[in-house]
Amino acid sequence: VHFRCRTQYSFMRSTVRIPDLLARVKELGMNAVAVTDGPNLHAAWEFSTAARNEGVKPIPGLEVSVDQHNSPKRFYTDSAETVFRTTLLAINQRGFKNLVKLSSAVCSGKVTKPGILPTEGLGACSDGLICLLGGRESELTRLLQCGQARQAECVVAHYASMFAGRFYLAIENYGAEEDQAIIEATADLAHRLGIPLVAIHAVHFLKPDDAETYRLLREIAKDSGQDVDVENGLPVDECYLRSAEQMYEAFPDHPEAVARTQRIADLVEFDLQQHRKTSSHICNSGWWSKDQRLRVLCEQRLKQRYADQVSDEHRRRLEVELKVVRQYDLATTYL
Repeated sequence: VHFRCRTQYSFMRSTVRIPDLLARVKELGMNAVAVTDGPNLHAAWEFSTAARNEGVKPIPGLEVSVDQHNSPKRFYTDSAETVFRTTLLAINQRGFKNLVKLSSAVCSGKVTKPGILPTEGLGACSDGLICLLGGRESELTRLLQCGQARQAECVVAHYASMFAGRFYLAIENYGAEEDQAIIEATADLAHRLGIPLVAIHAVHFLKPDDAETYRLLREIAKDSGQDVDVENGLPVDECYLRSAEQMYEAFPDHPEAVARTQRIADLVEFDLQQHRKTSSHICNSGWWSKDQRLRVLCEQRLKQRYADQVSDEHRRRLEVELKVVRQYDLATTYL
């Protein structure tokens, strides 16, 4: 089961469309897949609905950039590099709510600069989440590359305490010589500390033939001023959706790390569609419909935000937004 799939909702960072992803997953005989579009959950509803219709278990997730700069638990010594990637997966309703909190905090920049989350923010929203730490863009890998084994152990212990029983060390193999060294160092660390190992792979396009299209997309992103440096370490040609056989071939010494992906997927009990149904009581109080309740709340907040400065343009914009929400039946999601 793949846990690091980006879709078209990872703007300019993936050529994968959700229907095509699900078709490819089924073609390869997989029964589940996770979508982790960076810090956003824009794909969640479309992904969940389409996956259920196709008989594939959808696993919502995030890839968050965690900033260690001002953290009291900071273990990396190089002040020039303090932001590292961590993968989070929701296994239940509580976990999905925490994904929403983290996504909102990161995308709004309320906790730090947009796109970045401090370590403390991650720990405060860890319930119901699985954490996968490892891979080329992780703090753990950077420490191991620098020979800082003691600091790496401290990082693992810190994350294990935040995600008790839901924490895994991740390994990746894109065919580079450096990958094998990190795989073995991570596996040794996992064995010594009693942390389960899991194999992951970054997916930015579906088939090897799509590599050129993805490469062109990256160039367009660079030319438009978007920051894609965080992914520059990934070999472009290898970021496709591998089959189970290809994953086992990539990790011949650690087949259990590949097999464990299915066991992790089996832990997921969350259904976004069911979550929406159980949340419907919020929308059906009194005589109000869900759209009416959303309108009342929006009008109240509009006055709170702008006080006596509410203009005709503000009201026009609100009407436009509410129309779109009503058209796509999204009131329950917002409420």
